[in-house]
Amino acid sequence: MTATPRDPLLEAVLVGLRRPQKALPPTLFYDARGSALFERITTLDEYYLTRAEAEIFRTHGAAIGRATATGADAVALIEPGCGSASKVGALLRHVPAVAWVGIDVAAGALEAGARALAAAFPAVEVHAVTADYHRPVTLPSLPSGRRVAFFPGSTIGNFDPDDAVAFLARLRGLSAEDGRVVVGVDLWKSPEVLHAAYDDREGVTALFDKNALAHLNARYGATFDVDRFDHVARVDPGRMRVEMHLRSRGAQAFEVAGERFVIEPGETIHTENSYKYTVDGFAALAARAALEPVGAWTDAAARFAVFVFAPRAAP
Repeated sequence: MTATPRDPLLEAVLVGLRRPQKALPPTLFYDARGSALFERITTLDEYYLTRAEAEIFRTHGAAIGRATATGADAVALIEPGCGSASKVGALLRHVPAVAWVGIDVAAGALEAGARALAAAFPAVEVHAVTADYHRPVTLPSLPSGRRVAFFPGSTIGNFDPDDAVAFLARLRGLSAEDGRVVVGVDLWKSPEVLHAAYDDREGVTALFDKNALAHLNARYGATFDVDRFDHVARVDPGRMRVEMHLRSRGAQAFEVAGERFVIEPGETIHTENSYKYTVDGFAALAARAALEPVGAWTDAAARFAVFVFAPRAAP
């Protein structure tokens, strides 16, 4: 469909492609096909993150629930970027939840997940909001009770550290003065393990990465030749992050919203960062957003962590 440069996502795309190191916002991964590909990624042997987080909730779910809900008679969960809402049930089982609000750009996965959640937890008000959670979102009216911002998975790692602080501050705002913020965080580990998680043998991550270009073609009439790009994953120990790039197989040109771009052989388009943390390092980052840890739990192999934060009390 045709869009104008006033579209915020399209503006971000054009700004990124004009940079010396071309870049695209990772939001582009998540159309219907991208969401389905990501669900496949979470089942891959190399992609330990989902299994590690699930282990934490199996082993420590009751403790996480206590840290989240102690002192509250009722809890309303707000989950930005919820996808198919496949993870929130692990927390709903351990808190006195009265409502859940899921926010995601992929309407199909969101609506299906909301229906499944309503069937599994009939006492919980279920609200599905189709929106980009990176921008201000109007929430539905919610019952009274503690608000809890729930941000599982490793998506917080996709933000550069300063942006992660700003986003954590937004989550703190969603949860209000007596609320909680529950966040999943991937931890730093062997570069070999990290590289395999972002460049799997089956090539599903490569399809997911290249889907950003296919999404641009479908949404904005861009002219990328998707098959002339290769997925590349790079581990940067100095910055404690994994980078994903799309590398051009040769010299080529493409258009986005009528603007022409040229890319040289071997030149890349940077599509995603995934920062990794230590437990203490992430707690220090959250402190910059005026959040203090109520608790933090890891899986047995210390690959992943789940934090519960409360707003820091005023001095």
